[in-house]
Amino acid sequence: MRFPQIAIFYALLMSLFLSACSDDTPVPVGDDSPLIEAGEEAQQLLFMYIVADNNLEGYAQRDLQEVLQASDRVPNDCYMLAFVDDGNNARVLRYFNNKGVGDYETVYNFGREVAACDTAEMRVLFDWMGQNYPAKSVDMILWSHATGWLHDDRRPVRQRSFGYDTAPGKESDCRRMHIEELAGFFKKRGIKLDRLMFDACFMQCAEVAYALRDCANWIIASPAEIPGYGAPYDALVPLFFDATATPLNIIDAYKTDYDGGNTGVVLSAVRCAAMQQFADATAVAVKKALLDISGSDCRDVFSYLPGGYFGNNGSFPNFFDMNSVMKKYLGDSDYLLWKNALDAALPYRCASREWYSEVLDFDRRVTDEDYIKVADNWCGISMYLPNSDSRFDKFNAAFTGLEWYEAAAWNEAE
Repeated sequence: MRFPQIAIFYALLMSLFLSACSDDTPVPVGDDSPLIEAGEEAQQLLFMYIVADNNLEGYAQRDLQEVLQASDRVPNDCYMLAFVDDGNNARVLRYFNNKGVGDYETVYNFGREVAACDTAEMRVLFDWMGQNYPAKSVDMILWSHATGWLHDDRRPVRQRSFGYDTAPGKESDCRRMHIEELAGFFKKRGIKLDRLMFDACFMQCAEVAYALRDCANWIIASPAEIPGYGAPYDALVPLFFDATATPLNIIDAYKTDYDGGNTGVVLSAVRCAAMQQFADATAVAVKKALLDISGSDCRDVFSYLPGGYFGNNGSFPNFFDMNSVMKKYLGDSDYLLWKNALDAALPYRCASREWYSEVLDFDRRVTDEDYIKVADNWCGISMYLPNSDSRFDKFNAAFTGLEWYEAAAWNEAE
């Protein structure tokens, strides 16, 4: 879940985004090559997928304005696209450098309500992009509410792990998207992203990273809540097009934007090629030390949502930090072996000293108790621990259906 900040936010005027682009043919300043045209293969595509038909719509407009500010630094031989599903008809915007000034145009208008969390709609969009905006390398940013790997199929409308679409369309009930559905979509279509970034809450968990291990080279995300304002795209967009920039540069720029503010963020980058080795090492650790441990026994273990949360509008487990769990329950030698695998899979991480949790802010009056302070043993990726508390029954049941469940040997407890 990507939560709006408590401070009142006035959405930017829609006219900033609906005004017509210049009639002049865009000619990049200081570059002899023309701006790449639709249909030509680009060196790189950065694609934002914004599901904002919800209470984040105002924040989406703010982020798109930041993209516009940075679009004069989109290289001439690259594409920068944003799919936007908000209170208006779904559309695709292209951002580019127009004579040294950031500019954009609407290159596709669905003319209807779109079920943005339905992979059938996503397939239509990717087919269109493949024909009109092909690229040698693709980065994708998934932007919306999210709940990590969680879902509960017993509800009339399934609570899914990514996105929240309040008006999903007449022929679909897909308000959220299971992470397994997203992974299956990428695999079936042979899509291998370079960097997949979630600007959404709780998505950097072992369960998600393992499901997407074959779908991207890197996964950039947070194991905790993301502030409503999200990423500083005026700083991040140029980094995505900078061949010398690493995932560490991206997450550092994201965190720096919150330094000194009234909230904070925790971010990390997973190297997907190392996820199988990490799962194997975790399976050894689970079998040695964790099969008899219940999440209810881990009150002193650092988590990204201490104590969990159970409420009418949604329930959440603790999202335990993996390093904190292993440091507590493994012997020294076993822990060092596991830690080597962790560092290979998760080489980059950064965090504010503390960050605001809207989930924990029950009365919506900010106090010190509504902030989570980073622990010494944090690592930037979370894990689920099966819990003997009956309130966790639906989580325990859903957990058994994940690829990670068997990969990390949790099925050995059956």
